[in-house]
Amino acid sequence: MFRRLLMHRSLATAAVSASAAGFVSCNTKFVGCATLDRQESKKSGSKKMERQASKKLADASTELSDFELFHAYQVHFSEEATNALTLNDLTEILLHVGILDKTISELLFNSLLAMDSKRQTKKKKKTSVETTTETEAEEKKASFASFCNLCSIFAKGEDLAKFEVMFDFMDPDKSGMADKNEISIAVRHLLWCQTNWYGEEILYDGAHDLDLYFEVPTEAIAQLKANKFAHDLVMGCHGGGRQLAVTQKQFLQWMATGGKKVETLKGLFSLFGAFPAPEFSSYEE
Repeated sequence: MFRRLLMHRSLATAAVSASAAGFVSCNTKFVGCATLDRQESKKSGSKKMERQASKKLADASTELSDFELFHAYQVHFSEEATNALTLNDLTEILLHVGILDKTISELLFNSLLAMDSKRQTKKKKKTSVETTTETEAEEKKASFASFCNLCSIFAKGEDLAKFEVMFDFMDPDKSGMADKNEISIAVRHLLWCQTNWYGEEILYDGAHDLDLYFEVPTEAIAQLKANKFAHDLVMGCHGGGRQLAVTQKQFLQWMATGGKKVETLKGLFSLFGAFPAPEFSSYEE
């Protein structure tokens, strides 16, 4: 009844075309949900095919230029470039690796700004970090050093360093607390991107989901899954339930416990090459 989907990037283009129709029907009441038309999806698939031979995960001896996200930077600028990045630059870079969701670009850009802020804090011994609105983020630039560091962490860094980046991704206001809504938004967009890559059936955990979500729009299923995941994450952290949010320390402790939900979150960040692509169950009649 079930089979494991192959997760090789060369199969992504077929899933993109299959899920594009669902993508364009995204209901606007689900705030921030990305929309794509067939032409954009095919363009995304074409760009992924161009880099299908590249290494998404790198070992300790792999050059950074072989890592797909960094290679996309070189395609956007040049092989010798060391340019700082604007939000628009990062959006174009992620387009090269098949991610067209602007919200994902904003959240990853926030992670880069957080890296810059931490570096400045160490140098200047600042005691506070200012929050950054979307408009301010568009005017800001993330340093080349932070982008290199991000790629290095994702490609061959320790899990702890990856977890810290993941927390910054889910803490867009840099408050030091990731609440249920922020986590849900991040998870929903990552999950929606995976449906665009691998097909809408990845949202179903089994045959029971086919009955539970019968005639429920795909974007609604992604929203419900993200809400449930965010709730379980926060409630699963010691002290998280009292504040309806988690600190970085609590999040790192939760990630260290392992388990299915931790692996699910890791699988979502495989979009950036941080972890191996997950395996999904698919229902067959």
